[in-house]
Amino acid sequence: MSQRVARAERDGFVRRIRSEDDGRVVLVELTSTGQELIQRTVDLLFAHEEELLRSLAATQQAQLARLLRTLLLDLTQR
Repeated sequence: MSQRVARAERDGFVRRIRSEDDGRVVLVELTSTGQELIQRTVDLLFAHEEELLRSLAATQQAQLARLLRTLLLDLTQR
């Protein structure tokens, strides 16, 4: 994890903030560049999901959504 944070910091996506209360605690905060990257990535992900589901009729998409909710509920209760 530390190496990933270090890379993201080096690339300007996050900044580390040391806790004033506990020197062992380091908070990681997205920079504006990091926030822009996240937004672009999420937009691309949603567009890709829409493309994947395009071949399903609206009723099939609703059925899939219900099945996925059921699966998620079961997984979170385990």
